[in-house]
Order: sequence, then C-alpha cells, then structure tokens
Amino acid sequence: MRIFFKFRRSILIGLFISFLLSGVLLPSNFAFAVPADSLTQGVRKTVLANGLTVLTKEVHTAPVVSAQVWYEVGSRNEKAGENGISHQLEHLLFKATTARPVQFGRLFSALGSQFNAFTSYDETAYFGTVQRDKLQF
Repeated sequence: MRIFFKFRRSILIGLFISFLLSGVLLPSNFAFAVPADSLTQGVRKTVLANGLTVLTKEVHTAPVVSAQVWYEVGSRNEKAGENGISHQLEHLLFKATTARPVQFGRLFSALGSQFNAFTSYDETAYFGTVQRDKLQF
C-alpha cells in the first residue's frame, strides 16, 4: 500500500498523458453549456382540444424532419406484478394489429428513417428523423 502512495503522482501523470495522446481530452469531445433561451427561442406551443401539447421548432441546419412523441408514463406508473409493462407497450407500438395493419418499423425503414424509442422511470418517448424530401407537405 505504501508503494502505491509513493508512485501515485507518477500514475496520475501517466494517465493524464495517455488520455491526452488518445484524444480523449480534446475540446471537441466535451459538451458545452448552451444558454437556455437559445433552446426555447422560436418554439411554438399548441394545445389541441384533447389536451395534447404540441411543440414545434424550425431549425434549418439540415434537410431533415425530426419528430418526437413523449408520454408521461413510465415504470413509476407500474403496480406490483406489472413490472416492465411500460417497456413492453413501447415495443408493441412498432407491431401491426388487425385494426392497424401497417408496422411503424417497416414504414419508417421504407422512408430511410432513423427511429427508436425508450422508456424511463417517468416517461416513454418515440422519435424519428427522415429526409425532408421523403415527406409531403
């Protein structure tokens, strides 16, 4: 144990140099804080008659359309014996049914879309991005 403390400084310097040489400590690898106003600037909020809140924002940095749907339901809403039901429902959205014979996964793939979903403690979210020219406006 005593040897470790004796060489601790050398070990830390060695780790720092190895990170530096591997590119881990490059400034481009760090996320920088973005002022909150720039994130919300230009966001338009619409509340539909059924209570659904729709937020839209145009960003013209790439020729894509990205959509996200967030539900305020997650594992915190599960009762004993229902563990994982929120996550299971997340997966079922991508499956076809007799009432809705189109599989969303196949539809998104046919458009060349990047899509996915996740379930957390508080919410379930679906998101997809597709080239703008694949959509009709």
